[in-house]
Amino acid sequence: MGLLLTTLVLAAAPVQSPETTKVLFLGNSYFRTIPEYFESFANAGGHTVLVDSYAPGGNTLGSPQGGMTQAHSVNSASLSKIASEPWDFVVLQEQSATPVIEFTKNSFMKPGAMSLDASIKANHPKTRTAMFQTWGRKDGGQFCWNTECSPLFPDFDSMQDVLTSAYVEVSRLIGAGMIPAGETWRAVMEAVPTVNLFSEDGSHPNPVGSYVGACAVYAYFFREPPRGFYLVDLSMETQLLLQDIATEVVLGKVCESVTSLQYQPSSAGPFTLEGHLGAAGTGSRGSDLVLTPTHLPEGAPGAWIVSSLNPVRIELDVLDFDPLRSLFPPRFVPAGSSIAIPIPDFPELEGWSAQFQAAAKAPGPSSVSLSRGLELTFWACWKEL
Repeated sequence: MGLLLTTLVLAAAPVQSPETTKVLFLGNSYFRTIPEYFESFANAGGHTVLVDSYAPGGNTLGSPQGGMTQAHSVNSASLSKIASEPWDFVVLQEQSATPVIEFTKNSFMKPGAMSLDASIKANHPKTRTAMFQTWGRKDGGQFCWNTECSPLFPDFDSMQDVLTSAYVEVSRLIGAGMIPAGETWRAVMEAVPTVNLFSEDGSHPNPVGSYVGACAVYAYFFREPPRGFYLVDLSMETQLLLQDIATEVVLGKVCESVTSLQYQPSSAGPFTLEGHLGAAGTGSRGSDLVLTPTHLPEGAPGAWIVSSLNPVRIELDVLDFDPLRSLFPPRFVPAGSSIAIPIPDFPELEGWSAQFQAAAKAPGPSSVSLSRGLELTFWACWKEL
């Protein structure tokens, strides 16, 4: 009987650690006070952080616009910053228009991100790269590099759609995580239209815009709502709302389900492994999955229930996990009985799904029947970005 696979979906960011979390921000003037605000949130949340940034106005990841000295991928100051510490994270932010021009995205943003990620990994293999997704211009617009131009965006939303798509594409290209600051801005603008995030130029963030960006960064890194740091000129009620919006955009809502698999071996017949959530009844961490073999082959005294883990590479990260480790050892369940499996807590995972199957003796010498499978899924409902 072949092993069943358990798919593990990685969190885009790690769990809180008592050790210092070292974060480097490389970008341009769009960062403004975001690194400082993030540090204030981290201190308020009880996290020890080392934060550094290098974000001169106009800098790009790899574009010659403004001169190659402004490209982080070859800039000596940027590369020195990367080499200065064994960073836990390096956050990369592209110039605001480069991602929306197809030519500059493909010719400069992608190669620049790839080169920087290689430099980051060469300095410290365990450093994680995160792309900082920016926001659209307040009134949209059209942007050109020489004769290469973006579409004419009529508004913020149309430009944000292209920015989001570009950042997703580049994040996947280099196997990086993505901080959805631009989508957080969009959610705030939709939910609280009276709150202005832009400075007078309709492009850069004002202090509230930086605050929203920092909320997204904090939620991404520490997997919890940002709390405890507030601006002077904004009501507490509004700031709590901004914090909650950022948390929901970045982390989503937790969902749980138990569903039957479309897995039916030819020998299965009616033999089925059924499951339902136990006493807690919510599927949350700490409750149980109750498994019951039903319609066993004639004469079978019970069934063995098995599961196994197998690591998979997803586009944002890789989990180091023993591929032969079982979710639980094989267990024998007498006919007419059930077992309760505690739903495990994998804090380093954004979610996971586990497949279970039962095997029982079938009529005939040395004959085994396999049941239909069952899948338990525990995951965060991320908005598709």
